[in-house]
Amino acid sequence: MPSWRLGIALAVLFAVGTANAEQSAWDHNEIGLAQVASWLRDVERGIWINSDPIMRAIVCRIPYGNFTPKTISMATNLSPQRIMLAIAELEAWGLIYVVGTERWEGLIVPASGKTREKLRGWSQGWCISDDNCDISR
Repeated sequence: MPSWRLGIALAVLFAVGTANAEQSAWDHNEIGLAQVASWLRDVERGIWINSDPIMRAIVCRIPYGNFTPKTISMATNLSPQRIMLAIAELEAWGLIYVVGTERWEGLIVPASGKTREKLRGWSQGWCISDDNCDISR
């Protein structure tokens, strides 16, 4: 496990442990391990996406409109291969999928309404101006 992941995991465990230290027993109903694991996964994915300008460019566009890999490639002047690799990674994480039989010309859409809201939240924090994501909302 990379050191930054370990650091995040330890910080979360410490925070959860500190918050629950005042209670006489661990309350599994209040904070479940599944919720903590889900939060950690979202933090990790957010870090990966924000550190990759291509994934960030995709995430900043998808919650607000309909785009194809081809249009994102033309808008960003990035190679089609690199765009498709980023799309494949985001699909593997369950954040987006491509609608249509031809992947290059299919629409990229969020995996669900809840995912769309998550992507909007991330993009609002990362893509405040054209400088960050090459798009204005």
